[in-house]
Amino acid sequence: MNTNNMKKNILIFIVSVCICFFAAADEKPKKPSYPDNDIRLLRSARETFRAGSCGEALKLAVQAEIERKKQVAWEIYTLQNSFKSSEVKKAADVLSAIIPVLEKRQEYDSLEIIRRYESKLSPSYFSDSASNLIEYIRKRNAFPEADWIIGNVYKYEGEYNLAKEYLLSAWRNAPLLDVSDEQYDILYSLADIAYLDNDKENYEADLLLILSDDRYFRNVDLNDAMMLTIRNQKAGSMEKFFNLF
Repeated sequence: MNTNNMKKNILIFIVSVCICFFAAADEKPKKPSYPDNDIRLLRSARETFRAGSCGEALKLAVQAEIERKKQVAWEIYTLQNSFKSSEVKKAADVLSAIIPVLEKRQEYDSLEIIRRYESKLSPSYFSDSASNLIEYIRKRNAFPEADWIIGNVYKYEGEYNLAKEYLLSAWRNAPLLDVSDEQYDILYSLADIAYLDNDKENYEADLLLILSDDRYFRNVDLNDAMMLTIRNQKAGSMEKFFNLF
């Protein structure tokens, strides 16, 4: 399939998926039939992307984002419904006081949601606040890992503006990454686009963001050496520099 046909098919697919998603947006959110379906689709998208099938990887990444939004909608709906009861309201916003009430009321879905996030991030992360938990879940509508894949597909297709749009979204939502070090993958991708687009200012800025958070490059002499390497346009100079470490 040539590049133009692939772009056309991808666009048709994305529009179709979005239409279906927004058409169902007013319906009562349904419990996901497959636990962590968003993560399962993301893993498939990564494997497909590594195998070089960009079109299929993009489709899977978009599906992963849709599944994430569905899951978030259901989790918020479920928690808010549980918190409406007069018994729960007596516990105010205190999660540790709400949990026993939910156990007594056999609100198992809400309990599973709370425990899953407390297990993932620790109970103290939400300051024992139900509203903080819901706000965190709402932020998870963003899916930076999927945005990274979509951005890189567009990068390889030469669609640099679209690529930057998705990669910048991934960077803005980097605190939501399950693996925090993946923020560097996002920055390297942004730097790569800036380099390909002959945008030297953003190229240097993106690499400096990486260096500023890397213990190896906090040394001023190393940082200066790195900047000389960045400005050196000779092929392979960047790779040789990083191989020193």
